[in-house]
Formats: sequence, C-alpha cells, structure tokens
Amino acid sequence: MELATGSGKSSIFQDGIVFALFGKTLKNTNNQYIANRNCDKKLETYAKLTFVVDNQRYRSECKVTGCCQMTLLKQINSDLDEWEDITQSTVVKTRQYIQDHILGCSFDIFKSSVIISASECVNFYEGMSKNAKRNYIENIFNLNCFGNMFNTIKMDINETKKELSYTNNEIIKTSQQLETLKTKYEAYEKNLQQNLIDIKQSIIEKTEQIKQIQENITKYKNLIESSNISKEELTSLKVEEKQLLNNKEKVEREIDKAQYKIETIQKTIEEISSIKEGLCENCIKIVNQRYNFDKQVKSIEVLNDLIKKDNNVIIEIDNKHLELIDKIKKLEDEIDIIKSNENELYKLKVSLQSLSNETKNEVNHYKSMKEQTNNPFTELLDQTKESLSKLKEKVLLYSKNVKHLEILKDVCSENGVKRIIIKDIVKILNSLIQKYLNEIGADYLVYFDESFDFKFITINGECEYSSFSTGERKRIQISTILAFIDLILNGKLNSNILILDEILDEGIDSVAIKNIISILKRKSTETTQSIFIISHRSEIAEDNVFDHVIEVIKENGISHLNIN
Repeated sequence: MELATGSGKSSIFQDGIVFALFGKTLKNTNNQYIANRNCDKKLETYAKLTFVVDNQRYRSECKVTGCCQMTLLKQINSDLDEWEDITQSTVVKTRQYIQDHILGCSFDIFKSSVIISASECVNFYEGMSKNAKRNYIENIFNLNCFGNMFNTIKMDINETKKELSYTNNEIIKTSQQLETLKTKYEAYEKNLQQNLIDIKQSIIEKTEQIKQIQENITKYKNLIESSNISKEELTSLKVEEKQLLNNKEKVEREIDKAQYKIETIQKTIEEISSIKEGLCENCIKIVNQRYNFDKQVKSIEVLNDLIKKDNNVIIEIDNKHLELIDKIKKLEDEIDIIKSNENELYKLKVSLQSLSNETKNEVNHYKSMKEQTNNPFTELLDQTKESLSKLKEKVLLYSKNVKHLEILKDVCSENGVKRIIIKDIVKILNSLIQKYLNEIGADYLVYFDESFDFKFITINGECEYSSFSTGERKRIQISTILAFIDLILNGKLNSNILILDEILDEGIDSVAIKNIISILKRKSTETTQSIFIISHRSEIAEDNVFDHVIEVIKENGISHLNIN
C-alpha cells in the first residue's frame, strides 16, 4: 500500500479493529478525542466488526457518545440472519468476555501478534531489562500462570500444613478422649459385672433366708397345730372359778349371819345372866324357862357348829380355787405361747412375702442387667473411634497432598516445567530468528539464552547490538517480530489476518524489503492468512505482489478509501 502520511490509515486498519473488539485504541486514546477532530460537529464514533472464531460468527459493535458503549452478538441462525445478544452488564465485562471466551488472548497479546505497529513494537535489544523481556515472553505464552500456580500451590501447602497440624492436634485430643472413654467403658463393664455378682449373691442369701423362714413357719405351724388347748377350755375354767367365788361368797355371808346371831344370842344370855344374879334356883329356873335360856345356849352351839362347817366349806372352796387358778395360769401361759407363736408365724409370713418380693425384683433386675448389651459409652466410643479413624485418614491425605503439592511446587517453580518450556521457546525462537535472518539476507547470528540475554555472532566473532548498522538492527528486529508472530499464532492465537503498520518504512534497504515481502507472501499462502502492510514506501507495491492495494486519501480532514 502506498499511502500519504497523516491520512488516517492506522486509525482505519488498526484502531477500527481494536476499538470494535476491545473498546479502546492501540494508544488507549481518551474517548472524547477519538472522534475526527476536523468535523464541523461532533459525530458518533462507531466501529462494527464481524468475525468468526471456531466456525462461530460474532459481531462486535462499539461506539462513543460521551461514554463508551459495546454490543456483542452471536449468530444463531445464518439462514435467517438471527443473532443472540450476549453483551455483558458493563463494557469492561464485555471486553473481558471477548478476551476470555472468544479470542482467548489479551489486548497486549493481540497487538503483539495480529497488529504490529512500528510505534508500538517491542524492541528486545534496546531499553528492555532482563525482567521486562522475561515478563513479556511469560505474558505472551501465558507462562505467568506457573508463577500464579506456584504462589497458589505455596498457599495451598501452607494451608494444608496448617490443616495437617490442626488435624494432628485433633488426633491427640481425640486419642485422649478415646482413652478416657475406654477407661469409662471398662469401668462401666467392671461395675456391671460386680453388680451382677453382688445381686446374684444377694439373691442367694435371700433365697437361703426364705428357706430358713419357710422352715420356721413350718415349725410354728406344727407347734400351733400340736397344741390341744382351746379358748373354750379357758373360758370354762374361768366360769368355774367365778362359780367357786360366788359359792365362797354365799358361805361367808352365812357365816356372817351365824356370827351375828351368836352375838345377838350372847347379848341376850348376858342380859338373862344379869337378871339371874341374886335369884334363887326356882327363880332361876323360871327365868330360864321364861327366856328359853338353855335353848339360847344350845342355839349358840348349833350356830358355832354351822360356822365350823361353813369354814370347812370355805377351806375346800379355797383349795379348789387354788387348783383352778393354777390350771388357769398354766392354760393362759400355754395360750400366750400359742399367741406368741402365731405372732411369730405372722411376722415370718410377712417377712417371707417381703423377702420373696425383694428376691423377685432382684432376679428381674439381674436378668435385665445380664441381658443389657448397651453400654452407655459404646456409641460414644464407636463415634470417637470413627472420628479418630477419619482424622488419621485426613492426616494421610494431607501428608499425601503436601508431598504432591511439593512436587507441583517444584514443577511450577522457576526451575521446573517453566524452565523447560522457556528453554524450548528460546530454542525455537533462536531457530526462527536465524531462519528469517537468513531469508532476509543477513550474515550474522542472534542467540538468546534461557535468561533472555542475547549474543550476536558475526564472521569476525561476537559483537554488541550497537555495533550493527541501522539496517542490520532493523533486520534483527523484523526477524525477531516474525519469529514471535509464528510462535504466538501457532500456540496462543490463531488469526487469519496480520497487520504490519510502518514496520518496513525506515532503516531497511530495497533488497531486504523484497525478501521480507517474499517471506510474508509465502506465509500468507501457507497459512491462508490475509496480511495487511501499511507503508509510505513506493517500492513495496511494485512487482504486483499484493492482491489488493488500498489507498487512503485525506481531503479536508476526512479520510477516503481507494481500493484497487
């Protein structure tokens, strides 16, 4: 393409694509200055790009009307030209969605592999530190993921070690709990067995007591049954005793009557005797006859005889009473013994009943305890054992994970897989740079080591970058750019376009330009990639090597396209 300076070619071919995809320009121009400054009035800045990724057609539209707005569409029916709006909630999120889920590359990688601008081109040989070069390479090939992985793995190792330490402490605590529970479990079992022994012994003792009580009951029953004494007999004796006492009382009353009569008669005799004093015998006889003196005397004798007889009767009654009292006493004693035996028998029966109930309860308790299989500590003991087992499994898992993470940490470290990948990248990069240097027509070598330090070797030996001429340095830069494009497009991004903006305009001769154009023509044919070269140099468009030449003409501050 042969274009005039300042015509707007870079804005049309670079910023238009970048703006539609990423909502910003290559130089990240402020939104308010993106619109054409030569227009009489502010117009809406608008870019629409239709592109295909993995056979899926997308359309991205971006415009600036005070603020930036993005719309992202996905074609769901090509026949009906139906599109689904997959725009995210913000411009930033839509841009990120395009990078992560559609293009699979960042803005920096896109402008390093699809759009190469002379003003934005990275120069590895001037002004870049070793770390900057390494970061550039790691960013292009997403090798910083190893650093992120390394840091994440390191954090995971620390967290896993913390979990391991915590789990080991939990194992110690749980083991102590387990030992305590085992002690309680065994103590419960021991206590249960001792209780069974004690209850069994108590049952045996109570059974012996029951047997003894039953024997005593039989004994007292026999004693009671063997007794011939009855209450009727005692009652009969009591009645007889009462009768005797009544008889005695009657006799005593008779004696009292007789004695009273005797006393009365004696008084009468005394009175008669006093009358007879001084009397003659005849008078005495008359008085005796008159008062029946002899009969009175005789009555006293009769009454004394009667008293004597009654006293003998009383003696007999007293003797009989004494005998009867003795019989009653013996009978009452025997009855008391029977009552005592009956009381003892009753007590024995009550004791027997109580003891039988106690024994029955203890037997049931014994059976219940013997059949009891649930130690209250069993479930807790099993749970603790299970917890301890799980904790030990965790420790094994954490230990295993730590080992694996340590291996992964080594793999993701600077000396791990990343070093191998960089080594391979450097090897391929050196090979590609040398290939393009040879094709461009350079007779010197460029060699990067794994630290991205570089050496230059000529036929006269090793030299510095500053020792080369401007054209030689340009050849080195272009060969390096082409090498990186190959690496990126073969791995990170697959694009069917490549835009080179003013890369060939300065510091390179016509022979080198022809060689570079030949390389690009071959690449376009081999990869079916459309390559756009933006340039001011006229010899670039010679020999009809381009399929199309697009001329950008600027009139009155407005750019127009002229396509041949």
